[in-house]
Amino acid sequence: MSLLHRLPSFRMSASDSPFAHVLALLDEGRLDLSVIPLLADAPLPARFLVRPLGGDRLVAVCRPDHAFARAPSLES
Repeated sequence: MSLLHRLPSFRMSASDSPFAHVLALLDEGRLDLSVIPLLADAPLPARFLVRPLGGDRLVAVCRPDHAFARAPSLES
C-alpha cells in the first residue's frame, strides 16, 4: 500500500470541487482510498462512499490587540 499526499487544486471554476483531481484518480482506478475534508459547498458525487473520520473546530489565532480579537466572527 502506498500513500499519496494531494493538495487541493485552486485552478478551477467556481462550480468545481477543490479535490476534483483526487476524485478523478478514484474514478480512473489509480487511487483506492482518499481522505479529504467534506466541504459543504462542494458535496461529493453519490457514487463515492463517504464515512466521516472525525470532526474539528475552526480556530483562529491572533495577537491580543488585533482588530479581529475585539469582534471575532466568521465574516471578518
